[in-house]
Formats: sequence, structure tokens, C-alpha cells
Amino acid sequence: MNRLNLMLFLLLFVSCADKVEYSDTQIVTLINYTDNDVIYYFESDFGNDTLSINGKGFDNYIFTDKRIIETSFLGVDRKRIFPTHLIYCHELYNLTDTTSYILNIKEKYGYNKLDSIYLEHFDKNLVVSGDNINSILESKIIYDIWVNRILKKDFTMLDKFKEYYKK
Repeated sequence: MNRLNLMLFLLLFVSCADKVEYSDTQIVTLINYTDNDVIYYFESDFGNDTLSINGKGFDNYIFTDKRIIETSFLGVDRKRIFPTHLIYCHELYNLTDTTSYILNIKEKYGYNKLDSIYLEHFDKNLVVSGDNINSILESKIIYDIWVNRILKKDFTMLDKFKEYYKK
């Protein structure tokens, strides 16, 4: 009888669950160090958005993923709760000069010299803070005169951004 009681106690102890709310916050920031009007469109597995800046300044997108997880006395492997997020489509537009740069990582294998220059100005997971329960990851795209040099003339922007060019 003692063994049966011990097994029931262990089974009850192992199955006891606690609910914990985990959060994972993603911040995407565009920083413009020029006087140009800039638009940055991105797609990722946590969302897509368009960031826009007229002249020097910054704009950002914030996404928070929250999940309530049942844990046992063994805990939870947090790395299995939240995947590592990836921005796979980058579209950068300089409206002032009608130039653009588009990099879609899903459709591209290997990087050329211009991609490397662009990626040098894209800091992924630059800031990682928080604790095991709440984490914050920040990705920054920095628009400066060096990035401006890799952009190419793009007259399709006249149709994409009709409202801007009506001015």
C-alpha cells in the first residue's frame, strides 16, 4: 500500500501545473540621419508594417506576443515557446530622390556587395533585454548617406506613392 500511495503522490506532484504568462516583444526601428523622406516596409513572421520619416528622426513598430503556459515543477524550456523572429523582406525607399533598395531573403540565395552594405546598416536583435519571462528584441535599420549610395532609381515609386508625389 505504501508504494501505491507514494506513486500516487509522485504522479500528483509531477502533474501539478502552474500558469505563467510569457511575453516576447519585437521592436523594429527606422532611424533617418538625412534630410530625405524615407519609407521602410518590412515583412516578418511576427508581422509587417511601413515606417515613414520625413527628414531626420525615427519611427518604430512594436509587436508583443503573449502566451500563457502551464508549467510543472520541471519548468518549461522557454526557447521552445517563442521562435527566433526573422525579418525576411526589406523595402527601403527614398522618396526625395525616387530611389529604392529591396532585399527579400526568402527569395535570395547568397548576398552580393550591395546586400552586404545594406545588412551592415541593419542591426538585428541589437537590444536583448528582459528576463526569462519577458524579453525585448530590437532591430534597427539606419538610413544614412552610405545606405543612400546603394539605392537605385526606381520610377515605379511614382505609382506606389502617388499621394506623396502630388505635392
